[in-house]
Amino acid sequence: MMVRSRWRYSGADRGSKCRPPRQLLAIEPDPSATLIVLEATGTYWMRLAKSLSEAGFAVSVINPTQAHAFAKALLKRSKTDAIDAQTLAELGARLQPECWTPPPQVYTELAQRLVHRDGLVVARTQFRNQRMRSFSSRL
Repeated sequence: MMVRSRWRYSGADRGSKCRPPRQLLAIEPDPSATLIVLEATGTYWMRLAKSLSEAGFAVSVINPTQAHAFAKALLKRSKTDAIDAQTLAELGARLQPECWTPPPQVYTELAQRLVHRDGLVVARTQFRNQRMRSFSSRL
């Protein structure tokens, strides 16, 4: 087991399209021979995992609670990016987690519609509350 490289992904400054770093592609000419283990944290992990999978890498997405429990079992108390990367590499080597597969496009579209619907429900509730306040202030 070896961590040949680690890199930080900041989805906020990558725009809507995520690409694996050139350094990562240069290290491994056969992406399918490389397992990339990442935590499902924040909102950008799905886009990153999908991009890596499309580039041909084997990707395993780990629940943060599982990664934390694994680190705790190894008696790792410090938490830095380098230690987290090493811990994820060890987890991948020892537990050999299943490879992640992107959900079908219909699920992505449904999730986007649900987010939009949630926004509309919040807006409707705000409007109703404003309307009730304006009626009660007239009385």
